[in-house]
Amino acid sequence: MEPLIALLPDENSYVRLSVVESLGRIGDKRVVPHLIPLLEDKEFMVRETTIWAMVKIGDDSAIEPLISVLSQDTDLSQDTDEFIRSRAALAIGKIGDASHIKILVPFLEDESYNVRDATVYALGTIGDTSAIKILTPLLENTYDFNIDTVTNAIARIEEANSGTEDN
Repeated sequence: MEPLIALLPDENSYVRLSVVESLGRIGDKRVVPHLIPLLEDKEFMVRETTIWAMVKIGDDSAIEPLISVLSQDTDLSQDTDEFIRSRAALAIGKIGDASHIKILVPFLEDESYNVRDATVYALGTIGDTSAIKILTPLLENTYDFNIDTVTNAIARIEEANSGTEDN
């Protein structure tokens, strides 16, 4: 892995992209700290692929840097590209657990419809029943939320937790 890691700061964005893809496929959690700076790469595809690699690796040490990408109202760095921010929300949903629900909730009020929608999806992906109380009121807001995404998120949570309670 060291030869690949050494290429991460390469000037050529195609080299960086290829290395990030390879490191994501390898899936070793030790590379996450080396990938974090690429979340701020000047090239869109490198940033997107870095998020993908972090999801493939699945290490929760990527959560804070992904929140940094998603964040608009903090002193953390922010990505102005709503697609990348949406991908960050989805990644948090895939990597995170119930402890990350509170982190995602503020992004339900994001100015970007796509970020709000991705956040709803992420809450459904986490699959914890506590998110149902957060998602249910959104069913009444057809202007700010995609109702299909909200209903599917609730359904996925219910499905993931069916059989976990005594009937």
